[in-house]
Amino acid sequence: MAGSLLPYVLLENGFGDFTNYSLKFKIDRGIMETTNHNWKWSRGRASMKNKKASIAIKTICGIIAAFMLVVILDLKCNIIKRQIDQTVPVEIYNRDGVKTGDTTITINGTYYPHLFKRDVYFGEFSLPELPETKKAGTNAEIQWIKRRGYREEPRIIYYGDTVYENLGSTFIDINREMDEIVWWTVEGTLATSYEAYSNSIHFKK
Repeated sequence: MAGSLLPYVLLENGFGDFTNYSLKFKIDRGIMETTNHNWKWSRGRASMKNKKASIAIKTICGIIAAFMLVVILDLKCNIIKRQIDQTVPVEIYNRDGVKTGDTTITINGTYYPHLFKRDVYFGEFSLPELPETKKAGTNAEIQWIKRRGYREEPRIIYYGDTVYENLGSTFIDINREMDEIVWWTVEGTLATSYEAYSNSIHFKK
């Protein structure tokens, strides 16, 4: 405090202009150096903020680009898939819910899971009691249709050179592992178990 007032006290009392000028210059230079240091610090801080903002923007853009790529691949391509090759034993039930026999469903095709559209199976889905399903060039497509507020409603449609309208209902209750099945056909209701058959009555309605 006293040092900062010294030049002005000396000037007021007339004690040597050179000494007063020298002290005042040192004080002024100190102020200039302090001001310059503060300016550099402020500029460095602003530069750091700009770098952080730039990194944040690049990160957000990268996330958006990755998300859009996933959406496009999911909608346009069938990259993720699973081969299914199995024979599933099923029971045959008549309209009164009485078991009338046993048979098997042969499944040999590809299951395509999706995030933004329906999951799909495409390939063989044949039954000895339905010869049309075993013909060469015949393929079944099963779609897991999601309805808001309701359970999923899978549908089965056949493609090939044969007329398939007489096979029965297009409704089929099937899980994605394709080992729990209830299928309504002209030969009766096919189910992997009586429990599955009982639970599917409400599904068909």
